[in-house]
Amino acid sequence: MKSTFTLVSLMLFSFSVQLKSQIVLTKDNFPREATFTDEFYFANASNIAAPTEGMNQVWDFTNLPSNDLRSRDYFEATDANFPGAFNYYQRTLSFQSFIIPNRAYEACDETGFSDYGSSSTSVSYSIQAITGGPSDTLAFPGRDVVYAQRLDYLQFPCQMGKKWTQTATENTNFVLTVQGFGLDKVPGFSKRRLTVSRDVVGEGKILLTYPDGTPTKPIDALMVKVVRTSIDSFFLGGAVAPPPLAAAFGITQGQMASDSFYVFYAPNFGMPVMDYDLVDNTIAYRPYADQTVSSKEVFSSAKFEIFPNPASSGSHLNITLEKATENGTIQIFGLNGNMVYEQRLAAGLGRAEIGLPAILNQGTYFLRIIDQEGLPTRAQKIHIK
Repeated sequence: MKSTFTLVSLMLFSFSVQLKSQIVLTKDNFPREATFTDEFYFANASNIAAPTEGMNQVWDFTNLPSNDLRSRDYFEATDANFPGAFNYYQRTLSFQSFIIPNRAYEACDETGFSDYGSSSTSVSYSIQAITGGPSDTLAFPGRDVVYAQRLDYLQFPCQMGKKWTQTATENTNFVLTVQGFGLDKVPGFSKRRLTVSRDVVGEGKILLTYPDGTPTKPIDALMVKVVRTSIDSFFLGGAVAPPPLAAAFGITQGQMASDSFYVFYAPNFGMPVMDYDLVDNTIAYRPYADQTVSSKEVFSSAKFEIFPNPASSGSHLNITLEKATENGTIQIFGLNGNMVYEQRLAAGLGRAEIGLPAILNQGTYFLRIIDQEGLPTRAQKIHIK
């Protein structure tokens, strides 16, 4: 009898453990768009407590102190040199104090969402202030790089307890002219070995705030802890860069750097809901995530398409519905969650044309449809240019 009781107890325990992890991210519920404008708020986190790890958490960030709105444009990846890339965005890399224009390419497929490669633009700098030579230059030739091992932001399926560590090596090529060292367009490169560990350490609900102080609805989310470590080495003319020259640029062979941060991801939202940088004490967050992933709202299964997108304020927007909706309503919301437009749908039609208000400012909005049963669809982003 005792052994039977023990077996039943173990089975019940195993079943309860399986029930605890309810949030699973997959390619199907991580809707990454190819072309869009990402808008997020930025805040100083010096006086904000770091989030706690574990199951069934409630992360309350409704006291975030900033309305510093920033944006980044994403574009569809069509370059043949990046066949597995999904989209890219513009960024700048740095070699000491020198800036290198760069495109960062990303991939999103059935296995995960990842950093895929990069493309640098050729640029050259005078380094007279460093070396004293009026003709001395440091040039960075443009190049395309597909990472030998891509670095996954998320690995699908992703859920509480999942962890992975990946290592990648990236070289930054340069051409150096320093008359005092007898160097005339000598090629070199810096080699960075990057190790990134990611661990899904939290599951629960996160609450954010809009700039006007309005709190968001609770958002179901996974919290990923990220730890990055890099080691840089420098080479010139096929050999280790000479110490006097390295010292002139303020670099040291084998120099190390590390950082760590938490990233929150939610189902049905193709961007991080929030990033909490534990080193710089900064937070980047997207409160409008609650427009698409609210854990309190029941959604209609109906789907629809919007064209054109982006659109201009004052122009017409065409909406094609998966099925005809009677007594439905179209609603448009701003990033602060406030409704800026509403229109009734004509009965029995599977399409609609609406006139966008001319007063809409440039930026991102959300459009959803309320069906005849009063259920809202998942909101889709529309961009006003």
